[in-house]
Amino acid sequence: MKNITWKDIREAVGGSHNHTSPHPSSPKPQQAQQQQKAHKPFVVVEPTKPLTPATPSRPVKEQPILEPTTMNSDSIFVIGSYHDICQDYVANHNNGIKSYVVLADGCSGSKDSDIGARVLVKTHELFIPSMGVMDFNEYARRAPTLYSQIIEEAEGNAKALELDPMSLDATIMSIVSNKSGEFMVTCYGDGVVALGRRDGIIETYSVSYKEGYPNYLSYQLSNERKERFAEKTGNYKEVILEMINGDEEPLKQKYRSSAVFDTYLGSKSKYLWVAVLSDGVNSFMEKISDGTSVTQEPVPPHKVIRELFNFKNFQGTFVKRRVKRFLESCSERQWTHGDDLSVGVVYLGDE
Repeated sequence: MKNITWKDIREAVGGSHNHTSPHPSSPKPQQAQQQQKAHKPFVVVEPTKPLTPATPSRPVKEQPILEPTTMNSDSIFVIGSYHDICQDYVANHNNGIKSYVVLADGCSGSKDSDIGARVLVKTHELFIPSMGVMDFNEYARRAPTLYSQIIEEAEGNAKALELDPMSLDATIMSIVSNKSGEFMVTCYGDGVVALGRRDGIIETYSVSYKEGYPNYLSYQLSNERKERFAEKTGNYKEVILEMINGDEEPLKQKYRSSAVFDTYLGSKSKYLWVAVLSDGVNSFMEKISDGTSVTQEPVPPHKVIRELFNFKNFQGTFVKRRVKRFLESCSERQWTHGDDLSVGVVYLGDE
């Protein structure tokens, strides 16, 4: 396996990770600290004129088995032990011309966020570009406008379903790839982006907020909620970059991001697959017994990710197969996850 150097870290930050605002200057590497924080919404606002409702009850469809040399996508969401209802939702689509994944992680403190997450995903899907070859630099420039349109239409859909607009309090993440193997990832809120390189290294970007208040897209619907979010001056966004290389301890770098949301661009010349995950990946705990007492210790996210993405192949419903096997192995390891977990992956195909 390739040895990772700090040059790899610098290239990862400067190359594949592009903010919608200027990149933070010269971050220093620090040891990541995984802290489980409850998501906290802000005040209720009045909804606006409704539009045609989304269809939140439609299930994620399994994809047909494809040849391993072609582009493919798959996804899965599973409930965490802390929840009675899964508040994550993810959908994917692949037609040989484009592949995409859209994921939402509903706020645990907002009523009906499980339904709101579905409304957001199904609304977002309507805005995925339909052309076969996309200029992702232009797509990235248009993303702020697209997201404004998405949340306005989602609000109308939610009102048509007689939902409070706070039901749309959710992280929203997406991957879009074209038949040339170019891709763009967006993260609006908190979550994890994972990029599987062809040399076997996995780059992960874990996005969180210091005080546990993610910047939800739904805050655009209310000036009052935007102002209250802005008042949380200590609630800055942190991104932890990890370079996972087999069983080695990963190199880490933590930095602040001033971007409203983050974008990641790349192509299959460097990457084999690209994934988005909800922050439930950070909630795994291991039960440890010494014969006289039982304790719970956090499982480092890089260990979870390394196992999650140990794909045997990329045919058919490859993510569902792999996650189900991973969860079966968790019982043997005495691992459990408290938060809901959703995973979506686009396989970019052979070079």
